[in-house]
Amino acid sequence: MEQAANAFAQQYPNSELKAAMYQNLMLQYQNANNGDKTLEIGRKTLGADPDNVVALVTVASVLANRTRESDLDKEERINEAKKDANRAIQIIGTPEGIPAGYPPDKVEAYKNTILAMAYGSLGQAEFVNNNFPAAEESLRKATSFSGIQPDPISWFQLTLTLDREGKYPDALAAANKCIEVSAGHPVNPYCTQERDRVQKLAANPPAAKPATAAPGAPATPAATPK
Repeated sequence: MEQAANAFAQQYPNSELKAAMYQNLMLQYQNANNGDKTLEIGRKTLGADPDNVVALVTVASVLANRTRESDLDKEERINEAKKDANRAIQIIGTPEGIPAGYPPDKVEAYKNTILAMAYGSLGQAEFVNNNFPAAEESLRKATSFSGIQPDPISWFQLTLTLDREGKYPDALAAANKCIEVSAGHPVNPYCTQERDRVQKLAANPPAAKPATAAPGAPATPAATPK
């Protein structure tokens, strides 16, 4: 599929179909949990269509979830993630953000899915930057949208963020929700581990500064709207 998409793009560089082909390929790599290829093809999609909201939130999600504090290019990756996420939030509020011919009864769910992914990426980006108040604000938005499938990763990230802030009762509530929505998801054991941790801390808060949160779950790109 990638060879065919590249060949098509080379032969028809100005075709409106180029972005759609790359977006489809990006989703195939994402479904295969290939983060590097998802990012590569997502950037190609944006090269063909800079305002493609699906590609914007997918690239932002991969960057935010797969960037670590020790990465040499951390700042560059986090800035790109935040830029793409904020651009998606801006575009989805306009008529141009909705695909042509999209069923009217599904538009709200589509918007909410894009917004949840965008705010989830912003929250994780701020978490990597150790800006926990900003991370909490974005992650609370990411987990607030109705009518869509809850994202276990965002709930886990919110739990970790509240833990880092020393808000143990809130972290416990978020961890319980994480467990509820993550049945069968790889993050579920980490939600349970974090629940056990903050449950003890909520019952007996430390006198010193908040302890470091438990290690995070393996990075996983968030689900993309269908």
